Amino acid sequence: MTWQRRILAVAMVAIVVAAVASWVAVGLLADGVQRSLVRIDESLETAADIAVETADTLETISSSLGVVGDGLVSTSDALASTRDLSETVRDILSSIRFIDSVQELRENLLDVEDALVAVEADLGRAGGALDATAEQLDATADEVRAIPATLAAGRDDLAAIGAQLDTQVRWWRLAIVAFTVALFAVMWVIYSNLESLRILRELEAARTPG
Repeated sequence: MTWQRRILAVAMVAIVVAAVASWVAVGLLADGVQRSLVRIDESLETAADIAVETADTLETISSSLGVVGDGLVSTSDALASTRDLSETVRDILSSIRFIDSVQELRENLLDVEDALVAVEADLGRAGGALDATAEQLDATADEVRAIPATLAAGRDDLAAIGAQLDTQVRWWRLAIVAFTVALFAVMWVIYSNLESLRILRELEAARTPG
């Protein structure tokens, strides 16, 4: 075997080795990408579950605040009724204010009414704050509850990418095979015709005047 044939034989072996290595590398790359897509999909699924649980929790808190707010309103109404009753009692007692103990009672009732007014105001502010907080929680819950749908669309996109990746791997491997076969065929033709080329060169040299 001439040195040209040795080189061509080594080159053909190298082509086959490169084709096999490329085939394996494409498969490993695709497997790595698929595993990453699976992990991302699992993360999106977990995030969707967390979003649902968070929305449920926010709605529960909002409902609890609503109950507390209703309780504050009821308490404020009760205090208002108590204050009205106190005012009625004071009006009744005003006709006998000449008795010191009655006068002192009227003054005490007036102090209580003033305190009730302050408490009613505090309850009103607290109830307003709770209502505002509940509204914000409801709005946030609505936004959070919309997240799973967005994540589901992202998971659909990932599934489409995974399907496209399988197709791309098949095309890449087909291209590797086609390129390897074509290159191997060219190298084989050259390898097979080296002897003929050598004879032609010798004949050409024999025809050339010394």
